[in-house]
Order: sequence, then structure tokens, then C-alpha cells
Amino acid sequence: MSNVILIAQPRSGGTLAMKVLAKLFNKTPQYECFNTHGYGFDETKFATATDYKLDRINFFKQDTNNVIKASWFDLKDVVDEIDDLDAEWFHLQRENPVEMVCSSYLSYLSGVFHETNDEDFNPLNDVNVPMEFVDDFFSDYNYGGWYYNLSKNIELLNSKNFTQLYYDDSMSESDIAMQITSEINNFNYKTDIIKLYPNKHKVIKNYADIETRIRGIL
Repeated sequence: MSNVILIAQPRSGGTLAMKVLAKLFNKTPQYECFNTHGYGFDETKFATATDYKLDRINFFKQDTNNVIKASWFDLKDVVDEIDDLDAEWFHLQRENPVEMVCSSYLSYLSGVFHETNDEDFNPLNDVNVPMEFVDDFFSDYNYGGWYYNLSKNIELLNSKNFTQLYYDDSMSESDIAMQITSEINNFNYKTDIIKLYPNKHKVIKNYADIETRIRGIL
């Protein structure tokens, strides 16, 4: 038995894919455990964020019952060490760049990334996404943007025999599962995640302008 590692950018459907992987492999989901820039770490125990990540890797060498979600930015300072970890690797790519940049901006404005059945959420409406935000999102220096949503730009995956998964707003848990295993005829698992903005073109006022801008970039 080995751990499962999912490489996924923010706003790429990673939380949904994680829940499906954890269900299929019967493993414990480990969310954002390498995301020290977003969630910090215990500075009374570790001198640096890298030290904390190395400790997590050592833990996962001993405990192989985990599905680990991380972005390339989370792992870029511990590439050699994570490379040695015995794991089954997956990469998740969001297919629609307009959906992804809009999702990123909406979460930036609201501070809300996911909604579950037991939470109250007041959705945003009539939002304009600044073109400066769009341009930055598609630059190769934005570690949370589109560039590292593509597996070809992730150095760590060059030496991995990984399974490529895809996501867009229309996909359900079963759609993700179908990409992982063919034995999903009875896959009826539903997560508690509620998609915040399943129809982003109804929320983003300049959606068409963003589409035009992105066609010029990509």
C-alpha cells in the first residue's frame, strides 16, 4: 500500500477530486498539509516552512493511508524529498480557463472557497473581474494561476507515471470517478460540497470580455 498524491492548483476542483479519491482508495484525505504560505505552521516546533514540510514527508513515509493534496508551489522547495515518497500520483487539470480565473477572483473577493450543507453563504453578484487580474493569472510567474494548472509545466511530474484527471464546473463526483477506475457503475457517493458559482457567466458581468482577453493570451 502507498499514499496517493494529487497535484492540483487552487480553484481547479481539487477538493472535490480529493474526496472522490479518498472514497475510492479508502484513505484519509490530507488537505493543504504542505500549504504553509496559506495556513502557516507551528513555529515553536519548526524553524522554517521547509523543515515542517520535511517532517510531513517523513510522517507519510511511515503512514501510507493518505490522500495528499498539494500544488506545485507547495512542493517546490522539497521536490527531491517528495520525489522519493512511495505514492500513486494524480494530476488534476481544470479545462476551462475562463471558469478558473473567475473562480479565483470570486474566492479572492469573498474569502470563501467552498460551501458545505451546514454553512450559510451570501453569493456575490454583478462582479467585474479586472483585466490586470486576468493578465496576472495567466503569467508564468503566478504560482497559483493557469500556467501551473498544466502538467507540462510542473517539473516534478516529468519523472512520474501519473494519472491525468480533468475538471470543469459541469462535472460531478461520478465524472471524476470515471476517470480513475472503470468499476464505477454503482458509484453513488455524493460529497457535502456545494458549488458556489456553477454558472459564472451569470455572475461575472464582463465574462465575454474575459473570454476575448484569454483567447489573446493563450
